[in-house]
Amino acid sequence: MEENLCVGCPGNCCSKKSGDKFVTKENIAEIEAAGYMRFYHKKKGSKFCVLNKRGDYCIFYDTQKNGCTIYNIRPADCRIFPYDTIMRDGKYFWILWEWEENECVLRKCLDHEKHLEALERDVIPKFAGYLGLYSMYTEEIIKTNKKKYRILREIRFRGKQ
Repeated sequence: MEENLCVGCPGNCCSKKSGDKFVTKENIAEIEAAGYMRFYHKKKGSKFCVLNKRGDYCIFYDTQKNGCTIYNIRPADCRIFPYDTIMRDGKYFWILWEWEENECVLRKCLDHEKHLEALERDVIPKFAGYLGLYSMYTEEIIKTNKKKYRILREIRFRGKQ
């Protein structure tokens, strides 16, 4: 899943169109270890930390090259785009936002299952401890922005949570 599927993309997921990107303590530590400082903030009126913006884009998005300058260490929220997670009845589900403006290679993909399986293999094991908090963040987005989404399926965990 680490191949850069975003090459040549206009950066819709990195712009204000897709909203703020949630960061975990581990994301922050990894990015700081790479030499970056002051790249996140606590979202106003929220308990969540998000990446800073430069103009309409994420602070790490290079508008000249149309790409992420920290692609290999980007936060889990960026890695799972265009999907998000939500909790219903104590279970976690993959969702896909119903945003016309978020034209994304993966969003248009007919075989979401292949990408979800890769995320469950490569991202979710490292991110599982934050799924509850992240799902609360998703709920906050839904309530605040009235964004529509569709549930794709339940997240399949490999091994222990």
